[in-house]
This record gives sequence, C-alpha cells and structure tokens, in this order.
Amino acid sequence: MSHPWDDIPRSGGTFFKFESPGDSVKGVVSRIGKGSDFDDKPCPEFDLDLDDGTTVTISAGQAQLKRKVMELLPSVGDTVVIVYTSDERTPKGGSMKCFDVAVKAGDGAASGSNDEPALTSKAATSAADLL
Repeated sequence: MSHPWDDIPRSGGTFFKFESPGDSVKGVVSRIGKGSDFDDKPCPEFDLDLDDGTTVTISAGQAQLKRKVMELLPSVGDTVVIVYTSDERTPKGGSMKCFDVAVKAGDGAASGSNDEPALTSKAATSAADLL
C-alpha cells in the first residue's frame, strides 16, 4: 500500500528554518515526499510555493511538527500554514519546539494566489489566523 509520504524526487526548494517563536510560513503544497529527521528516521517533507514565487522545503523532523503534519496529511494543492509558537521543556529536561499547523484544501492545482503575505516572521500567533 502506498503512503502519502513515499519517496518523491526533491524539486530543489530551500529548506525553511524555524528559528524563533513567531516565525511562520504559508504556501501551497507543490510536492510531498519523505525526508529524514535528526536521527535519520523518516519524516514528512514537502515543498511550499510562496506568494513571492519562491519555493521552500519543509522537513517535519521536529516531533510535534511531524505529529501534526501526519494528522492533517496535506496534499498537493492545499494551502499550509505553520507557526512556530513556543519552546517547552521535555520531561527529560530537553527543549521542544511547539508548532501550530493549519491546512486549507486546495483545488489540486498548486498556485500561490493569495493576497496575504507568504512568509511572516515573529508576527503570527496561530496558523488558522493566517489561512
């Protein structure tokens, strides 16, 4: 049985890095595939076409981001918003990035035709606010 995150050749987008709480990205999914997390375990990876015409690659290797993406299973043509909301301490004393993810079903054709900003840094509080 095929899985939505099976290997698909990379299309060459620049990896988007969530550096500080409030960082966010919004775009239309143009490719889904399988990447690897920090321990070389499989994780969702997808390209987002932004309104400014650029493409970024999202590697959902962070535990919470991976879980949310796997729950929502965005498809090619869907609009996806991801907001890095905060850092939390783990029970073992480590740090975990927390994310809010929203998906709006598309028409199957990847395009970035929204009037809202494609990329917002340190401004968003929830992904749904940006959809």
